[in-house]
Amino acid sequence: MSALALAFHKKGYKVTGSDKGFYPPVSTYLKDAGVEYYPGWHVDKMTKDGDPDLIVVGNVAGSKNPEWVYVQENNIPYKSYPEVIADFFVKQNSIVCTGTYGKSTSTSLLTWILKENKFDPSYMFGGISLNDMPAARLTDSKYSILEGDEYKSARWDMRPKFAHYSPTHLLLTSVVWDHADVYPTEQSYIDAFTSLLKSVPDDGLVVLSAKVVHDLPDLVDLATCKLVTYGKTDDNDYQYTNVKTTTNGVDFDIIHDGEIYYIHTDELGDYMADNMTGCFALAHQMGIKPKKIIKSLQSFQNIRRRLEKRFSDGVT
Repeated sequence: MSALALAFHKKGYKVTGSDKGFYPPVSTYLKDAGVEYYPGWHVDKMTKDGDPDLIVVGNVAGSKNPEWVYVQENNIPYKSYPEVIADFFVKQNSIVCTGTYGKSTSTSLLTWILKENKFDPSYMFGGISLNDMPAARLTDSKYSILEGDEYKSARWDMRPKFAHYSPTHLLLTSVVWDHADVYPTEQSYIDAFTSLLKSVPDDGLVVLSAKVVHDLPDLVDLATCKLVTYGKTDDNDYQYTNVKTTTNGVDFDIIHDGEIYYIHTDELGDYMADNMTGCFALAHQMGIKPKKIIKSLQSFQNIRRRLEKRFSDGVT
């Protein structure tokens, strides 16, 4: 929510916010940007400049929250977080990165690739990027990149957040049952991703991890658009191989149509080969040259606190 506040603040909107509490680094970023915020729930502070034009309601707001009660009693317009994302961020070329895991890293990486290659996308991802990108940004381009969260949209809307994002391009990293408070059965969890995949238009693109193809083959059959796979084995459209993890990062090769592309990243964790290959595949399918994608991969820095390197010179 803080990323959304900062994005609107930078576009010239007057933004205020409340929460149970504010702590670094979020409080620091908001304060430095000049965004007014206050801990706790105070109708007088929310309305000191008059009733707001729009209230963005997070899942933390319970039915007895005094600000929420005031909003309802006074018919103030309100939307859920994903509804606001859909209204302001989603563009005609809507790229959604989703999956049980890997979605924040993949979204920030794809954002970095497209920014470096002059696409200037609107975007939103969870976390703070070490590439010094804000976690959300509004632009006037025809492209958007969004992290597709499968958790419920709002207390009044049990649909997953990604149901609002109308993807034309979908990167699906994994589907492993999670959030049992929202999805009581494994099948209900799978059904959410099934609906998302089926929503991609016939002229769209789905980039799919081999893990999903292996575990949920029926899901693949539901795609009506172009489908591209990536993974470790040579039956994928984009294969990654020769993965070597060192104290200096990860080295690996990506093979596509007989061409071999050597990749080095300073990021730690051999799972980065999987994340980067999925992003390479989607960016390449969008027409970005491999050489330019590789340059972006090499300069990418991940989300903070994701195996972040804090010390060097013999101590990591």
